[in-house]
Amino acid sequence: MQIIVPSGIWYDKNVELEFPDDWNVIVVEPEFQPPVLSDYEIRAAMHSPIGSPMISQLAKGLSLSEAKGCKSAVIIVDDTTRPTPAHRVAPFVLEELRAGGVEDDDILFVIGLGAHRPMNRIDMVMKLGADIVNRFHVINHDLDGSFVHLGETSHGTPIYINEEVMARDLKLTIGSVIPHGGAGFSGGGKLILPGVSSLETIRHHHTSGLKDADRGGNPDNEFRLDIEEVTCKMGLNAIVNVMINSQREITGVFVGDVLKAHRQAVEFSRKCCVTSLVQQPDIVVTNSYPEDLTLRYAMCGAWPFGAVREGGTKILIAGCPEGTGYHRLYSSPPTPGLKRIKALQQGKSPQPPLIKGEQSVSNQERKDFIMFSPFIGPKEAYEILPNCLFFNSWAELMNEVMREYQDRKNVTVAVYPYAGIQIPE
Repeated sequence: MQIIVPSGIWYDKNVELEFPDDWNVIVVEPEFQPPVLSDYEIRAAMHSPIGSPMISQLAKGLSLSEAKGCKSAVIIVDDTTRPTPAHRVAPFVLEELRAGGVEDDDILFVIGLGAHRPMNRIDMVMKLGADIVNRFHVINHDLDGSFVHLGETSHGTPIYINEEVMARDLKLTIGSVIPHGGAGFSGGGKLILPGVSSLETIRHHHTSGLKDADRGGNPDNEFRLDIEEVTCKMGLNAIVNVMINSQREITGVFVGDVLKAHRQAVEFSRKCCVTSLVQQPDIVVTNSYPEDLTLRYAMCGAWPFGAVREGGTKILIAGCPEGTGYHRLYSSPPTPGLKRIKALQQGKSPQPPLIKGEQSVSNQERKDFIMFSPFIGPKEAYEILPNCLFFNSWAELMNEVMREYQDRKNVTVAVYPYAGIQIPE
């Protein structure tokens, strides 16, 4: 039996997974899969904002908070670690700005990197499309640049926001709402903090012990509420948040107030992501796509491990085309045991998420799980995840697994094809 899954966001490569014909292989996807939105439907969403006037009206200064028309605008967009197809929705945002009287030369795009690596022009074209990159001023958020100080939050987080952002009259963001370990879901104000905040702001927020949420958890947690305090203080005018499917196509658009529009987006996203687990399979194969650009995010897709039978086999597919990744907040690569490993503990099974003792017949090292990547090699994998058994050949991986199951009948395999945007029911 053959199953094809995507791997390596932005470098998309289909991976063919071969299984023995006599194994019971179950592909586990969310039940609710809404249709892809047309141009007409995206434009209709832009014209039906949630909790705020239309962007064109904000630009004209018709909202209660603006006494005059705006002369400049900034659109903050997430980077390539996130799956948002900004190139698909940004043209509709530009339509609204033009309708509001904002000239193209007065529109700035800022890549809300937070503490990630700067994007190059190729990255920007992948994210925004060649037309926008060719016609508009697009810059990376710069942690070494100038910032505007806006006080601090009730949790003591110092608020320093990118000066280029604060200099614009109208401030907008384009992002996606998918499960996120910490904030519960991405989107909303996260393109402000960490997106365009200073390293001092990001460090305090990430390390001060704020109560957070698991992937797909309640968005009204301290970690996110601190973000939203920052967002309110810096004056974000509106958000454009989208929901995507497994092909990164847009299935939902939520425009408007940073809180009201985001919470509606969260409810829709949760409905799209919820997946009924196959309980106690012999083997779980889970694919981190589309949260698989680097090894820093690979474990986001490991949550189905909690449902495997005791002593079963856990296989993680993680493309990681950009290798280990970069985050300026950390002086060294993350290792198992740090916060991201919590993704392993989110299955609904009472079984502990890591069953010690999976080991191949030929390799007597005790490993927690098997990892497969078509892009990277073992050195990078073991640097970040020393508790995995790594393969970059699916055929070799399956030869090893089949040897372990050669005397077992009725082998059941649960495959989660895009676990990076799936959550347990």
